[in-house]
Amino acid sequence: MITPERRRMLIIVLPLLALSVVFTGAVIAQDILPGTRQFGFTTEIDAVPQLQIRTGRTGVDLELRDGGGGRIRVEASAEYSGQQPSVSAQGDLIEVECPAPGPYDCDMELVVEVPPGTAVDATNRGGRIEAFGLTGAVDLTTRGGRIMVTDSSGPIAVETESGRILVEDATAPEVTATSRTGEITLRLLEPRRVSATTGIGTVVIDVGACQPYAVDTEASGDETVTIPVDPAAERSVVARSRNGDVIVDCR
Repeated sequence: MITPERRRMLIIVLPLLALSVVFTGAVIAQDILPGTRQFGFTTEIDAVPQLQIRTGRTGVDLELRDGGGGRIRVEASAEYSGQQPSVSAQGDLIEVECPAPGPYDCDMELVVEVPPGTAVDATNRGGRIEAFGLTGAVDLTTRGGRIMVTDSSGPIAVETESGRILVEDATAPEVTATSRTGEITLRLLEPRRVSATTGIGTVVIDVGACQPYAVDTEASGDETVTIPVDPAAERSVVARSRNGDVIVDCR
């Protein structure tokens, strides 16, 4: 038998229980549905001669720019479900985690602006890397994604396990590009030393002005060399594709 006192208690308690269930369901839904949360981060740190950038397991697209100022600016934006991303920028190290275990998702855009002359050493485990107008040395590595470097003047070293490499309008004196499975295209302006190696894909190297180079090529497909070749030249080009063509050109 329900007494008047119990009836009043049920009238109060049941709506509270219903609200609790709705709230809990909303929290769970946010955790399991992809793209349900937004993450943002912005900071500036003091300039350093060499900056290191390290990302976590997956989901980070990295963009590097010449900021033209005297400080390093870091900006990140992400959509995620599950564990919240994190960004740490201290001293000469930027560390990023965009975790996506199991059914969860995490997609982040990380933009880093550096002062002129800053050397950048970046390792990205699961996304693309793009660099624009850098004047210091760049050493870029990604496990799964393309690498693009545009209008850079410092020495360039780029490596990807799976993805295309594109270097354009670079006045870098030295360029090294390595891909396990991906096309490599280097459009350069009179470099001293160039090395490009891929396991699968075509290698295209344009050295700019037609000057003599010591040339070492190896390809499973066609080898096309139209630049002046001099084994004793101070400038050198190495181009290799285990499964593809090799083209070395000038203009």
